[in-house]
Amino acid sequence: MSQDLITKKFKRLNSTNLNRNIASESSNDNYYLFIGKSNSNETANIDDPIESEYSDEYIHREMIAMKKLSNNSFSPIVERRKWVTDNIYDEYSDKVDLSNLNFYVINSTNGQGVSGGNVYICLNNNNGGRSTIAPTHDDNSPGGTTASLADGYVWEWLYGIPNNNIFDESIGDYMPVINGLTSSEPGIVKCIIKDEGYGYGPAGEYACPIVGDHIQEGSAIVTLKNSSIVDV
Repeated sequence: MSQDLITKKFKRLNSTNLNRNIASESSNDNYYLFIGKSNSNETANIDDPIESEYSDEYIHREMIAMKKLSNNSFSPIVERRKWVTDNIYDEYSDKVDLSNLNFYVINSTNGQGVSGGNVYICLNNNNGGRSTIAPTHDDNSPGGTTASLADGYVWEWLYGIPNNNIFDESIGDYMPVINGLTSSEPGIVKCIIKDEGYGYGPAGEYACPIVGDHIQEGSAIVTLKNSSIVDV
């Protein structure tokens, strides 16, 4: 298979399937993490894998110790991105490649910004403004898992990492992804005006119903100026 055809989605699918298999702890599927004799490599080149039956036997002979992986000793990880004041964060979007975007943060629950904390994704960055107020809400907050802050940012709480989580190194570059998340209530947090139109009527604010499945699901306030839509 060409390397170019191995997409990020394919890699994520393999990681997800491995995580599910280990979490199931089936008697038919046992996974082990082992350490073995290291070989010196003075260059940055990676040796090509040897596709032979003998290679498996060779690897087994070089094993020194191993640990059986269980549901509580394995976790997917992502890059740790701590919330920092005056930083500009990217908005989450399902239409772009997110791998190089700074769209999620972790904010410590113990005030130190190190171990543990709550993980959020940015739903609105106030048109590229700077984030000056740290998100602190969670699934137990009165306003729910989505919070609109005074700096114009909208953050969605994803999950919390306990301070004593065994995967959460306080000075590490990565943090665990906690499983078992429940979906939040759907809602509209931002409206992007692609075409402001013309000839709608006098300037002012007007109530606009939001209709889904042939019934009104909510409402919005549409602001008109010079007979065009300037804000929703």
